[in-house]
Amino acid sequence: LSPEEIAEAYDGAITLSDVYAAFSYYYDHREEIQRMVEADEAWVEQWKRDNPGAWKKIGATGPG
Repeated sequence: LSPEEIAEAYDGAITLSDVYAAFSYYYDHREEIQRMVEADEAWVEQWKRDNPGAWKKIGATGPG
């Protein structure tokens, strides 16, 4: 999506300026954000291994 489309998708909750600020923050902190994403993904994988029955109950569609 373009920045304009992203802002429009949030029905006025964020401005085009907000979208550009988020992009700027991302590009200034890309490595840190990538490490956080990888840590979160590793946590989820460990949780699935530790809780196989629970994961089968919620599956890919999420809880409830």
